[in-house]
Amino acid sequence: MSDDARGRGWSRARGGWTRRARRNWPQAVAFVCILGAALASQAAQGSRLSALGNLMADAFQRAAPRPYDPEIPVRVVAVDAASLAVYGQWPWPRTYVAELIERLRALGAASIAFDILFAEPDRTSPERAEAQARLFDARRAPVEPPTGDTAHDAHLARVIAQGGVALAALPSGEAGATRLFERKYGFVVAGSDPSAALPRHPGIEGPLPILSRAAAGFGLGGVGVGESAVARRAQMYAVVEAEEGPVIAPALALEALRLAQGAGGHFLRMSDGSAGGDASAAPALLDARVGAVSIPLSPDGAMWLRYAGPRPERIVSAADILAGPAPDPALAARIGGRIVLVGATAPGLARLVETPLGTAVDSVIVQAEALEQALGGGVLRRPDWSRGVERLALVAACLATLLAAASGSALVGALALAGALTALFGGAWVAFTRYDLLLSPVHPALAAAAQYAALTALTVARSRRESGAVRAQFARFVAPEVVAELTEDPESRLAARGVERELTVMFCDARGFAGLSETLPTDRLIPYLNRVLAAVSEEVLAHGGTVDKYIGDCVMAFWNAPLPAADHADRALRAMFAIRAAQERLNAEFAAQGLPPLTLGVGVNTGVCSVGLMGGPRRLEYSCVGDAVNVASRLQDLTKDYGAWNLVGEATFRAARGWRGVALDVAAIRGRARPERIWTVAGPEDGAPRPDLDALQAALDAAARARAQGGDLDAALDRVESAASADVDVVRLRRALGGRAGSA
Repeated sequence: MSDDARGRGWSRARGGWTRRARRNWPQAVAFVCILGAALASQAAQGSRLSALGNLMADAFQRAAPRPYDPEIPVRVVAVDAASLAVYGQWPWPRTYVAELIERLRALGAASIAFDILFAEPDRTSPERAEAQARLFDARRAPVEPPTGDTAHDAHLARVIAQGGVALAALPSGEAGATRLFERKYGFVVAGSDPSAALPRHPGIEGPLPILSRAAAGFGLGGVGVGESAVARRAQMYAVVEAEEGPVIAPALALEALRLAQGAGGHFLRMSDGSAGGDASAAPALLDARVGAVSIPLSPDGAMWLRYAGPRPERIVSAADILAGPAPDPALAARIGGRIVLVGATAPGLARLVETPLGTAVDSVIVQAEALEQALGGGVLRRPDWSRGVERLALVAACLATLLAAASGSALVGALALAGALTALFGGAWVAFTRYDLLLSPVHPALAAAAQYAALTALTVARSRRESGAVRAQFARFVAPEVVAELTEDPESRLAARGVERELTVMFCDARGFAGLSETLPTDRLIPYLNRVLAAVSEEVLAHGGTVDKYIGDCVMAFWNAPLPAADHADRALRAMFAIRAAQERLNAEFAAQGLPPLTLGVGVNTGVCSVGLMGGPRRLEYSCVGDAVNVASRLQDLTKDYGAWNLVGEATFRAARGWRGVALDVAAIRGRARPERIWTVAGPEDGAPRPDLDALQAALDAAARARAQGGDLDAALDRVESAASADVDVVRLRRALGGRAGSA
């Protein structure tokens, strides 16, 4: 290949690329903008899920709750309605609580944690009870309540001090609520100080000091995550501003876990303290280890929860524990070796939180769910690499949508989008159900949908713009119906070729228009004519026909091209009667304007025609030619002679079933060797009797026999003329039949 040829080839390729680039630059800009916005939004979301991501995760949880294993050593002892019915209203005397602890120990509990705040001295203790009894008794001198610890509180403290009991403090938003936070645990941290990554509470509401000093464990009760009304996570560690300064406080459930294993503290691993960690990123928590149990954490020290839902096997009523003089073997089998969380779940006492399963439970149940996951090895995880996977999924989904949209096919684009969404949500579902991974397909799915919508809208706009150019170029030469067809496939349909197809052709002419044009001024004549032509054309189009052309005051139309219609003959007859109704409406308008009435004559015929683009280079016309066209035109002319407003060829009347008509004659058609049976159609066949049509048809049949057999034709024509009909001017009809007989 010569250098010149090679240069021309390169020039053509570069020119084609340039044209495509100019043509597609809006799509490229939209792709970059949407992709950038989606990535920025995803980055701003951080490690947590968006609102839609949370809803998706909730739906996953409802569809596939965590399988509950009753062998996991976690039980909840509930101060429920049954307990209150037996042992009285809450708060119970501290002696009852002490008895509950001793019985749980006797049943073999591995550890006991109270998600109950013992913040006030026991008012049922004898010294306080006497002061309260005299408070409003005027007959006895009041007694000052003691300021120290009550006997009941001291007794409870002695029972707690025997070991294995953890008490709870609650985070407070008020610094004035701060009490001493008793640290019963040690901390080991791999990496930097985790305090900066953890949520902070300015104060706590804690139990009485005598009780907190006696406890072997001390942690934060409740759920601890308040960014939404639904407890999707449980805060495992937080920083509280205690009297002794900032303290990293574990959740109560983790302290119960530590005591059950006899562990001395908590081990926290930070992102900058792990192998391969990103030293440039802000330090974040990865996981925690309590004894032999490792728990994955979110960067702010929370644990994602996958709920098993309400399980009766998990809960033991406090009334059952307190009942009976000796340990019950059945209860020992349920409590022995288990971590026991004690909470008040009776109505009015429970601290209810919503769960993703759509149920409200007490916070102690949420802590039990968290412990079950930690011990069962099915902790729901959202690792630090999950955001990277979601970014890759976002880019891949957007690229797939872009490539599909570039094909120009709406179907391919829709299938690509459906495939991308299926892959995204299906992959997230598999990760959730099989691997306990929480990956969010929401941002990638929204980005892909936005890309599809934007690119499709731009493609449609470009297509319309290009179609408009084609329409502007060809609207002067072809009918609107053909323009629509050309814009769909301009390259293959612009050749001046035709096809043979059976068509039903109609000619509709305004009677007496030549005389009207002599009497009406031009400024009234043209609007009059345009109104007539527009009304006829609208009815043709409304019934699926193609308006071929206007021949003065006559409209030519046809059916079954360019779009096929199997019932084209029936459509043409329905259009014919719609035109008749339009004539009556127009006459009412014209009468109100002082214009003369309108009379239309319609000829319809069916037959094989040649249809396609016809004309020369400077003017093209989509039209049809053939014998059926000539017959339809002649039938329209003969309506004046036969006294009928419509004449229909034999082929049309036979093809359009369900119509009532009269066969007027077998007429010779000018320019055609073969005569044609002509009909006038009276309307759809509705089963109602039409004696006038029956009489007219009988008279016409008699006249035909007289003509064929040399009978008394005049008498037969008299009978035709006497057969009055609203559809046919019988006087004109007799004249037409008689003239033909005379000429024969």
